Amino acid sequence: MFGDLGDDFLLAGDGSSTLMGGAGDDVLLNYGGPGDQDSVDAGAGNDQVLSSEGNDIILLGDGDDFADAGDGDNFVQGNQGEDDIISGDGMTPCWAARERRPDARRRRQLCARQSGRRRNLWRHRQGHPAGRAGERLHRRLRRQ
Repeated sequence: MFGDLGDDFLLAGDGSSTLMGGAGDDVLLNYGGPGDQDSVDAGAGNDQVLSSEGNDIILLGDGDDFADAGDGDNFVQGNQGEDDIISGDGMTPCWAARERRPDARRRRQLCARQSGRRRNLWRHRQGHPAGRAGERLHRRLRRQ
């Protein structure tokens, strides 16, 4: 499914899916099953990506994005902006390459891994506990 230049709401169900948000502040919901292989490209804008089970590839574009990769062996890549990334059970590497993020000194990218009730947060580009930034993400997770 493809979004356009405006703010889009895209919803995918069972089966392997591809969602592309395009420009705009998009909401991309992917409710696949445990065997699905889904890919999501949020595009530019302040996007929200929510995925359930399955092995997903999630690419966040420029903007302040939020991604919940859900359970499964996922790959999530942030880009420019302040991105909050969480994942469920499974292996989820989160990447924020310095060469793709010229604003890395001024912005944070947080990654949280959920395993049961425990959530570990780290400032991704430096690999240490996130401190106050982590507390902000914890508050956001508790509201959900």
